Amino acid sequence: MVRKKRPEELYLAAYFLARCGKEQPPAQLNVDSWNEAYDLFWSKLNNGRTRTEFKNTLKNARDEFDFHLENERTGWDRPLGGVRLKVFNEWKSRPDIELFQSVLPWLNNEFEIEPVRSPNSAVSSGAPDNSQTRPIETTGVTAQSHQNRDLWSEDELILALDLYVRHGLIDEDHLEVRNLSDILRSRRDLSTVSDRTRFRNPNAIKLKLANLASADPAYSGKGMTRGSRLEKKVWDSFGGNPDLLHEVAGALRVTNPIQDRTGSPGSSGIRQIVEVERIHTPEFEVFTPGGVRIAKRREQKLVKDLEDHLHGRGHKTSAHNYQIESHVLRCDLFDDTANVLYEAKGTSHRFQVRMAIGQLMDYQRFEPSDPHLAILLPYEPNPHIFDLCGDLKIGIAWKIVDGFDAVGVPGVE
Repeated sequence: MVRKKRPEELYLAAYFLARCGKEQPPAQLNVDSWNEAYDLFWSKLNNGRTRTEFKNTLKNARDEFDFHLENERTGWDRPLGGVRLKVFNEWKSRPDIELFQSVLPWLNNEFEIEPVRSPNSAVSSGAPDNSQTRPIETTGVTAQSHQNRDLWSEDELILALDLYVRHGLIDEDHLEVRNLSDILRSRRDLSTVSDRTRFRNPNAIKLKLANLASADPAYSGKGMTRGSRLEKKVWDSFGGNPDLLHEVAGALRVTNPIQDRTGSPGSSGIRQIVEVERIHTPEFEVFTPGGVRIAKRREQKLVKDLEDHLHGRGHKTSAHNYQIESHVLRCDLFDDTANVLYEAKGTSHRFQVRMAIGQLMDYQRFEPSDPHLAILLPYEPNPHIFDLCGDLKIGIAWKIVDGFDAVGVPGVE
């Protein structure tokens, strides 16, 4: 029997499984058993091995790393050498999300790929079963379990793409990942999904961001080699127009608002005064049909410009976090001197203003000083926006060439 060589890719997959998996497989894979996890890598890394041979090979390779990592498995007490040591040293100090990105091209976990056979396939009609003699480009699970996967809708992908365009690849602990998870889970009857614990949880959101990154021509890292047709449609529609994407995503949030975790409009929360969020990447590349162009993260820059404007007038500013059970809300800016609570938006369109109104009403419940409410916009809105906000006693501030103008907002002019 000729012993098949283990390629470096297989050892990297094994290192990922050892490091990111505990008693259960890595949460990023969204599978329930180790056999399912091994199966995800089979069609890309089998190197001529049968499924059973490959599972044993990958498990053994994983066990070789276990002893050198802090997890619940003992592993094999022996030194690493050769390719194993190279992989271990190269990746031991790099973040989990980067490690996950490196193994994405070898996964067959695209849930929208049609299974090769259905229950009514040629096998049931008496035709020969060739499934053991050729690779099957599916996740390795049965057709029935494949059908039980909860596919992403177009609206969900738009919200995820909006998050990716604004923040790029971020971890499951990021506030906006958790918020999007809450939004998507609140819109589905969890009793109807295949796995209510994993459904659109923060790890699933992180995985979808990685899928979207693979379709981004401006992204230089590794990603899934095959995306769904619906993901491509959403990218083609919005990838080159971040302002339109943000507007549509904002409309989706307003049309189907997230339910308050406390379940009561009058429920109490904890207010925390923090520094205003600083902008770390004011510009980013966006792929368009005409090439790559530079887009700006408008909201954060707008907030910083107003904060500088207010500081020039001797005002003190902050931002406030609102803790509601395990959920954290955050206002964009609070003018402590003039007692004004601001919510900023990247465009002055009605969709964005409506979303800002809802956010301000939500935040106001936790403010003991009964502050003035104001929406911060990048340019002067249409007259009907002034009428809408005036009826609600909400002020509007907007950017002008030499500073800011405002209606109904103390301390700006």
